[in-house]
Amino acid sequence: MSDYLESDTLRRQANTVVRLTVVTAFGLVGTVATGFLGMNLLALAEAPFWEKVGYFMLVLVPTAAITFYTIVKSKRLSDFLEALSDERLPAAAKFQSLVDVWRDRPGRLP
Repeated sequence: MSDYLESDTLRRQANTVVRLTVVTAFGLVGTVATGFLGMNLLALAEAPFWEKVGYFMLVLVPTAAITFYTIVKSKRLSDFLEALSDERLPAAAKFQSLVDVWRDRPGRLP
């Protein structure tokens, strides 16, 4: 029984690591978006405080939404990244794996 529990724990940890890796990969988009503000492309040094907060929220809200969405879809996105990295799969199968990210699966719980 101890071996079973240990292997189950390891399986869960591996699954968590895969999901976090996927979220990190897709979170690079958010990193680029927030890096945009740090590059001083907009002259906000003399801008009022509330304007700075507005720009920050304009970037923060979509970045947070994308991050949470990728967490929800992380299992399917993981399957897509695995298919994308498989050199034996044809391009059509890789594209189908991408489409499957948003396809409803029969028999899933609501």
